[in-house]
Amino acid sequence: MTKKLAAAFLLAAASAGAGETRYSVMDRVTNKRVSLGLTISGPARQTEIDVYHGDFSAYGFGNYDYALHKITESDFGFDWTRSFGPVEASAGWEYISVPYFEIRNTQDVHGSLAFDLPLRPKIIAYRDFSNVNGTCAQLSATQDVADLTIKGEAGYSHEFIRDGSGLSHLSLFVSKSFPFLDGRTVTLEAGGVKSLTNGDGLYEDGVTFRVRLDGNFSSR
Repeated sequence: MTKKLAAAFLLAAASAGAGETRYSVMDRVTNKRVSLGLTISGPARQTEIDVYHGDFSAYGFGNYDYALHKITESDFGFDWTRSFGPVEASAGWEYISVPYFEIRNTQDVHGSLAFDLPLRPKIIAYRDFSNVNGTCAQLSATQDVADLTIKGEAGYSHEFIRDGSGLSHLSLFVSKSFPFLDGRTVTLEAGGVKSLTNGDGLYEDGVTFRVRLDGNFSSR
């Protein structure tokens, strides 16, 4: 979708070395581009490529705004993930390019903790250190019901393109996975985001539908 999407994919593949490398390709359509409760654009289509090898992963993301008929955002980043018993910890860095917005671009560092407990709780926090200079966090819980997966999220922000601190959003997603061609998996997901704050139109409700393909290959 963008040069940065391809660059992130190729860099991860080149640095992976020998052994199994996993990948995930996601395509999403949404009435709004909503990220951590923040509304970035109107009706949009989003593509993301993730590549995983061992403890490391790289990803690229692109957002096409149907109202503007332009790619309004392209991101890439890297993560390190390690399990410590029932706890999975992750840390990473991300570069965000938004050329049609005042800030143009920004960067953040982020970290997460996921726990092997009932409801599979996970908390992830972002610290923007470039042009936004804000902090936000999100707590999620996941439950399998029959052959569906239900995931709820609650967000909190501190000076993250808003004055002050407080709850930013709630979201709920329902997904179902299907086996697909030689060990690959297709996951369909639908859900919505409910804004809990007023940020001069930057925080609004949104709905989304996503298709994700997961698979693996061995690099030689």
